[in-house]
This record gives sequence, C-alpha cells and structure tokens, in this order.
Amino acid sequence: IDHDSQKILDILDKKAIINENDIADELGMRVNDVRKALYKWGNYGFVNYTKEKDIEKKWWYVYNWQLDKAKIHYKYIQHLRAILHKKEHDLLSEQKYAFQCNKCKRKYAYDSALDLGFYCDTCSGVLKEVRNTRLISQLSKEIAELLIHIRDEEEIARKDLEAQMKARQELLDKEKAAEEAAKLAQKEARKKERAEKRA
Repeated sequence: IDHDSQKILDILDKKAIINENDIADELGMRVNDVRKALYKWGNYGFVNYTKEKDIEKKWWYVYNWQLDKAKIHYKYIQHLRAILHKKEHDLLSEQKYAFQCNKCKRKYAYDSALDLGFYCDTCSGVLKEVRNTRLISQLSKEIAELLIHIRDEEEIARKDLEAQMKARQELLDKEKAAEEAAKLAQKEARKKERAEKRA
C-alpha cells in the first residue's frame, strides 16, 4: 500500500461514509488522485460507493465512499479457514501414518508398511515407528484456537456489516430528505411566482 492510499484508508476507517471531495480536502490531494486510489480498492471489493446528484450542480454526481470492513473480515476468515483446512489435513495424516522411512522421510500407514515388509518402496530405507503424539497434540491445540478465532472474526464481520447497512440507510434517508426539501422549495418558489404574476 502506498502512503496516499494508506491515508485514504485511515480516513475511511474513521468515518462511516465520506465523499471523495471531503477526503481530497482533508488530505490536500487532487480529487482525481483520491478517486483513482478508491477505484483500485473498489476493484478488490474493500470499498464501495453510492452516488448522488449534486444539489448545487444538477449535472454532477457526488460519490460517497465506505470501507467494506465486513468484506475485509470475510477475506481474512477465508484465509483462516484455508489454514484450518491444512492443519486438519495434517492432523489426519499424522494420526493415519505410523511409520516413516529413515532416509527419505516418506510416511506409511501400518498396513502399507506391513505389506512392504517395513522397507520403503521409494529408496529401500528401513521404516521406523513414528511417535508423533506431541505433534498431534500441538495440531489439535492450533485447530481449537483457529476455530475460536474464526468464530470471533465472524461475529466482528457480522457487526461491521450491520454498521455499514445502518450508515448506508442513514445516507439514503439524508439524500431523500434533501431531495424532498429541494422539491418543496421549488414548489414554494413556483407558488410565490404565480402569486406575484396575479398581483
């Protein structure tokens, strides 16, 4: 992450939703540079935006950006689950294999070792019984810790998602109120204009 992108992400982390103009003003950057960084993060799915018409300039749009913390947590959870899957596979392998070649370190289940006469079929080394209870215990402990960590991360992601949805709804409500206020102001202006024409 380059320095400017990190500053932009820091701002997004502190604010629920912020428009790119405010980010540019806060960092003293050009809006185009801010937008370029935001689109890059948007391609990864780590930020998202909503656009609204600019009330002052009707042909312009204002983009409101939000850090998608839930998606970041979900990506992290995917990473943790991949680690968990590997550790579970390693645990099953360690529980399954009872013999190992002295030379090439290839592992064998008891039945395979017996069929081979306790000699490696790859390098003809002698197969020795493996006592891996310490490794099995360590893997079991790591798996239990990972399961707890994944559960905690899923809870954080759920709360982040709820907060994002709430912030998005508040923004939509604010936009709707501004739109209704603008329509009401236009209606009052037309009413006043008609009254002046009558008089």
